[in-house]
Amino acid sequence: MNGYEGASRRDHHGTSHVAIIGFMGAGKSTVAELLAQRSGVPLVDIDARIAEAAQMSIEDFFAHNGEQEFRWMEHEMLTDALRCPDASIIACGGGIVLDPRNRALLEAQATVIYLQVTAEELAQRIDDYASRPLLQPAIEADALSDFMQEREPLYERVADITVDTCGLTPHEVCDRIVGMLEEGDHGVLHP
Repeated sequence: MNGYEGASRRDHHGTSHVAIIGFMGAGKSTVAELLAQRSGVPLVDIDARIAEAAQMSIEDFFAHNGEQEFRWMEHEMLTDALRCPDASIIACGGGIVLDPRNRALLEAQATVIYLQVTAEELAQRIDDYASRPLLQPAIEADALSDFMQEREPLYERVADITVDTCGLTPHEVCDRIVGMLEEGDHGVLHP
């Protein structure tokens, strides 16, 4: 972790992209959509782009093509999103940090916001496990905690800003992010 909520390790002056990362169910897509609406900056939802390109849901994609193919497409979609010279809010999939190439891209080309959540809160939030292909065997909070331990250090490593989302509504998370970005003079939410 970067020491305290809101800390920034890297200088991203001139960076036009804000990437939202975190475990599945942390609220990445919802918060990214709220940030995009509030700022007028376009939204790029990586999972939605994969589903659109494949013409199938993410769960069907996993079932038919497997995780390796999904991770390849995820990398391609992230690369394309970051190539755009215009500012964007990027909602990343929960596993995007598993690929070291993605971590390098995010660290170099985006202001990265990590939406942190506990296993207990996550278990309460996730109500449709069928749409979470990697969570099928990990429905209990204890199992979720074990699953999360693999990814949390990766999220923390690439994050410029960490927001503890426990007990907060998506609008409150959005307010915190906007405040932290303005406080850090990132200048990325002004198209």
